[in-house]
Amino acid sequence: MKRLSITAVFIFITFLSAYSAGSGSLTGAGSSVLPANPYTQLIGFKTGGEFYLNTFLSDWTSAVFFENVINQWFGFEIDLANSSIPITNYTQVTAVNPQTFYGTGKLQYFELSGAIKFYVQSVSVSLGITYNNFNSGYMVENTANQYITIGDEYNYFSVFCGPELTAQISSDLFTKVGIQAIYGILNTIPNYSVGVRFYISFAYGI
Repeated sequence: MKRLSITAVFIFITFLSAYSAGSGSLTGAGSSVLPANPYTQLIGFKTGGEFYLNTFLSDWTSAVFFENVINQWFGFEIDLANSSIPITNYTQVTAVNPQTFYGTGKLQYFELSGAIKFYVQSVSVSLGITYNNFNSGYMVENTANQYITIGDEYNYFSVFCGPELTAQISSDLFTKVGIQAIYGILNTIPNYSVGVRFYISFAYGI
């Protein structure tokens, strides 16, 4: 699944690059942001944390991304990320008689995201969707203090939106800070995926 997802990302990047090359050189995220350095693509990495509203816990996230600027108003971004969701309870998914455990644990996911971006000067707003592919998880159960390996959690889609501020720090290098509200499309109560993500990123203009 991961190999297919990554292959799809590179195919999409190739398509966007060809489209951008045919549409001419543009000025990044708004004409006032990159007045002397016209770029149509950015590639970089981002790191930050996410605060989960149902558990009031937080964890780190990291990603690599590719951004393609269509014109001074619109663009696309694709992210490949790793994230962890802290949990305080876990109900078995595939067991015949599912049990619920309470304690402290994490669910680890591989994320593939795509977003459309709207540019206004040095600020952009992203609206996108993410496929969250479950990797692994664990829980340290409270009463018996036993370590439980989680291997049967759901894959799911989530939607996100939020603003981002871009600044140019050299002729080719850019930095961004942003915030995103995230909602996972999950049939669980409570929905442990709902959260707010904060991040900083660095990108190279190509």
